[in-house]
This record gives sequence, structure tokens and C-alpha cells, in this order.
Amino acid sequence: STKKSRNNRSRKLDNMIKEFGLCDVWRKMHPLEKDFTHYSAAHKVHSRIDYFLINNYDVYRVQACKIG
Repeated sequence: STKKSRNNRSRKLDNMIKEFGLCDVWRKMHPLEKDFTHYSAAHKVHSRIDYFLINNYDVYRVQACKIG
């Protein structure tokens, strides 16, 4: 997959999250932190492929969210 197609998929995901009023809870609770849920040894690339998405109105209910 090319960088352009990955960027297009990321943009589509971001648009869908906004359209449905969802929030990436881990990112909300860790705005500056870098962490990853997947490592591709073949490409030596870390990625965050798992998301905990929740309705924006319910974010206040989440007390903790971590990776690992």
C-alpha cells in the first residue's frame, strides 16, 4: 500500500469519526503520548491500529484508557 492510499484511508476514517460524533478516547486522554498497538517486523514500522471509539457525549464516563 502506498503512502498516498494510507493517507486517504486515514482521512476517510477521520471523516467517519467526525460524522458519527465519535471520540478516540485514548487520544483524548493522552494527547501528546506516542504508543502503538502493532509492529510490522517485515517493514520495521509501528502503527496504532486499534481504537476505542465512543460517542462524544459519553467520554466523561471513561476513567482510564491505556495501551499495553
